Amino acid sequence: MSYNISWEENGVIISFLDEVTNDDLINANLEILDNPKFKKINYQLLDLINVTKYPIDSGAIRRVAELDAKAYKKNPNIKIALVANNVVAKGLLNMYTVYFELAGDDLRWKTGAFESIQDANKWLNV
Repeated sequence: MSYNISWEENGVIISFLDEVTNDDLINANLEILDNPKFKKINYQLLDLINVTKYPIDSGAIRRVAELDAKAYKKNPNIKIALVANNVVAKGLLNMYTVYFELAGDDLRWKTGAFESIQDANKWLNV
């Protein structure tokens, strides 16, 4: 497992360490969606600042987006902030957004990509 999940009062932070694999991405997502706190959160912050490897395929991104599209019905008030300093991570977020819209009948959580935790927190109103 190359990630940590930290629950806060109004949200959750998922920090990936040096790489993000298909399994890590899906498992982290399932841990969050299965947690009873999920229904009350307002944000998810994905911290990818330390990630140097992205051995992820589009199937994993699609799976996460489909899971999230179903979870949207339980909590439509979430904003997702991705913090990364590279183009790959931002491209993955764009792919996720398209898959989410396709699976969710054009409904989706708001998403944003940022280069610092501070900028993400400002956007999330944390």
